[in-house]
Amino acid sequence: MKENIHVKFTKPLMTKCGFVTNEDFVPNLDEELHMKMNLIHKQGNFVNGYCPVYLCVQIGERSESQPFFAEVEMGTVFQFDGSVDDKMKNSLIHLGAPALLYGYIRPVIATITNYSAFPSYDLPLGDFSDSEDKEKKDEI
Repeated sequence: MKENIHVKFTKPLMTKCGFVTNEDFVPNLDEELHMKMNLIHKQGNFVNGYCPVYLCVQIGERSESQPFFAEVEMGTVFQFDGSVDDKMKNSLIHLGAPALLYGYIRPVIATITNYSAFPSYDLPLGDFSDSEDKEKKDEI
């Protein structure tokens, strides 16, 4: 017996990608380096059951305190049928969508950094359980 699918999403697509080496960065071998991470979650308006969602991950910053700055943004469009209530829609848009897109962004960041002068940078596993905010900034 086939179940009805109430939520679908399009293939996630990269909308932004960049990498810059900070040439003035001087590593301090006596201290552990903490890369700054910024997560920006954006969503469009619901129109006829469709809602575009984007996640941008920024690693490092453009300053001598970080070895590089990398930025990748991906987006998808969620489609909801009439059986999905507003509470479930909001949960999927604010929690499920960023987690889904983060999973697509992780290997892109690892690949970009692997082709640089630095070792491959593996993003930590993401916890989006408290990401009701549109922007979340963490230091890892």
